[in-house]
Amino acid sequence: MSTRSAIASSRPSAKRAAAPVVKRDPAKTRANILKAATAEFAAKGYSGARTEKIAQRAKSNVRMIYHYFGGKEALYLDCLNRLHELFDEYVFDPMRRIEDPVESVLWLFKGTERLIGDTRVENGIAGYWLVPRGPGTEAFERLQQGFEKRAL
Repeated sequence: MSTRSAIASSRPSAKRAAAPVVKRDPAKTRANILKAATAEFAAKGYSGARTEKIAQRAKSNVRMIYHYFGGKEALYLDCLNRLHELFDEYVFDPMRRIEDPVESVLWLFKGTERLIGDTRVENGIAGYWLVPRGPGTEAFERLQQGFEKRAL
């Protein structure tokens, strides 16, 4: 037996601990990103929100934002569209069913109050009205204009 193999065989074998198995849940990861992004955009608007902060809040990473949404713009559009759907659900759809114009206008306030109580917007919504204008923002403007047109 060579000296080298004798030394190697006399050392206790160091067993490496197995890396913990991380169970991936794509639906939960996507939902966490949406929840974090909704809060971040609500607080800071599109221009003020940072993908790194969204990923941190979602306990994920920026690569997952790009994987699930394609980037910040698409993520913002998804969040903005979801907010528009909430407005339709709580405010505009019920208003359309009310025949009395005075009652319909009153529902604007009642529905908005109910919307604000929804946990999906617990961090506010003001940042969504900080819609960026200028080159490259056409998709934001189209979505917002469509929402405003439906609201009339």
